[in-house]
Amino acid sequence: MATTDPEETPGGPARKALWFVGLWIAGFAVVVGGAYALKLIMGMVVGL
Repeated sequence: MATTDPEETPGGPARKALWFVGLWIAGFAVVVGGAYALKLIMGMVVGL
């Protein structure tokens, strides 16, 4: 973790890029999921 040398890290830059993409997708999923949940809750409140 202390070094950014591709030789030291298994996978090198490709692995770092994959981790970054995975993190971005996870963040996007959280935002979309939160918005959907809020919409669902608002729909229930209006329905009641």
